[in-house]
Amino acid sequence: MIIRRIVIILIAIITLSAVNYKAEAKTLKLDLSKLHFGSQDPSSQSMPSNLEMGRPTWIFNWNYIENKKGIFDWTDADKEVKRFQKKKFKILGVIIPYATWDQKQRKSYKECKSIYPEATKWGVKYVCNPVDWVAYKNFITKIVDRYDGDGKNDMPGLKIPVRMWEVVNEPEFQGYYYFGSATSYAKLLKTTYETVKAEDKKAKVINGGIAGMTSDIDFWQKVFNKKAGRKFNAVSYHCISCSSEMATVDLFNQWRSGMKIANKKIWLTEWQIGNFDGTMTDSEASLILVKGASYAFAHNVTKIFMVEFDYLQDYTLSKLAYGNLVSKLKNFKSVNVNTEILGLNDKIDVGVYEFTKQDDSKVLIAWGSGTLTIGGTIISAIDIYGNIVNIENNIANLGETPLIIETR
Repeated sequence: MIIRRIVIILIAIITLSAVNYKAEAKTLKLDLSKLHFGSQDPSSQSMPSNLEMGRPTWIFNWNYIENKKGIFDWTDADKEVKRFQKKKFKILGVIIPYATWDQKQRKSYKECKSIYPEATKWGVKYVCNPVDWVAYKNFITKIVDRYDGDGKNDMPGLKIPVRMWEVVNEPEFQGYYYFGSATSYAKLLKTTYETVKAEDKKAKVINGGIAGMTSDIDFWQKVFNKKAGRKFNAVSYHCISCSSEMATVDLFNQWRSGMKIANKKIWLTEWQIGNFDGTMTDSEASLILVKGASYAFAHNVTKIFMVEFDYLQDYTLSKLAYGNLVSKLKNFKSVNVNTEILGLNDKIDVGVYEFTKQDDSKVLIAWGSGTLTIGGTIISAIDIYGNIVNIENNIANLGETPLIIETR
């Protein structure tokens, strides 16, 4: 009898252990292909509440997480990850690959000092390539392992994995990265890419955001001409103070047309419409936003991260337009150009873009002059501000304000 009880207890323990093992090994899924809309901080009051992604710039900071070699403190990083996942935002993590203890191993480390006050604020004083590459790769392995959602060594309470990684922000600027040469950054990019992929094969790694076509674009040409400099999954590109709906995406596509990165998809990881001096109105910004996003998605862009709208004196319409765009296009799987007539000054006089959703229904984003004959059954029709649009006999009257028309 006693032996039987012992056997039963052992079976129960083994069964319970198996259940715990399965629970521990459970992975968190994340389909990156369905994510299209974000901002730097989606929690900003100027942002609509239905965004999908955020791009916190400083939280995956080697100097904060491993302030002393071999001692890892995840307090601040975990706190930010939990803040984002509480709102169900997926994170694009910007890797800050500098630790002061590592930088000071270089005899000429003072030459690596950042000229950007914001970097110093976040504990980043020196911004050259790592000296101890073994220690750097160990850091990368640990952050990927902690947030990849594979059920092993994950952050306690992790609900949404981090599977998008960017290698520094705008490394052509000395404030973020003292590049010395394109070879240095190409090595950093390649090393980071391979280390991330070794830990999480399905993760996406992108280059540090290119600060537009007016930045040191020659630096990027040298990077991309190197085999090591092409180790990334998508091109991270910025358009700040954009004043046209093409968001300089057209110029970038032209620039890279003869290069070996010409076919890589683009992530607009910083997109800010109009000028910080407030010369663009909320109404103008909202129109460029919707037209620019439609154009961008139809020309190789797959993800957009807006800069918060609080630089505008009033962002009511921009916030509303972005929220409606996200609501109607969330999880779309493809987009085609129906009509695109270009005018002067990077202006699209007539634009009709056809988005296909996961259930194969269509969404048309359309503006310009004249009329548009719509095929299929119209499910709904609004303008970008949510006002219902009356369409008779499947013929829509177009104007400057884009329409959002759902069909099946």
